[in-house]
Amino acid sequence: MANNNYTELPKGIKLSKEGYQLNSLIPYSIKKIENEYVLDIQELEIYIFTENIKEGVKELCEEIIFKYEQVINIPDEKLGKFPRKWKRLLNSWITKL
Repeated sequence: MANNNYTELPKGIKLSKEGYQLNSLIPYSIKKIENEYVLDIQELEIYIFTENIKEGVKELCEEIIFKYEQVINIPDEKLGKFPRKWKRLLNSWITKL
C-alpha cells in the first residue's frame, strides 16, 4: 500500500464473477470516515461504503465487473463521454476469460 491511503488491486486477481481476471493494477483509495471505510475508484465513479475493508474490496470488484458488463458491448459512438472513458479503462484492466 502506498502513501495517502492509495492502493491497487493486484494484477491477476480473480474478480467476483467467474470468467474475469485483472490484467493490470487498478488504483483505488481507502479513506476512513468515523466508523466506516470508503473505497473508491474515482476514474470509474465507483464508491463503496463499508465497515470491513476485505468486504469492501469484494464489493469493489463486483462493481468493476458490473460497470464493465454495462459498457463493453455498446459501440463507442453510442456511449457518452464518461462511459466511453470507463470502457477504455476497463478494457485495459480486465481480461474476459
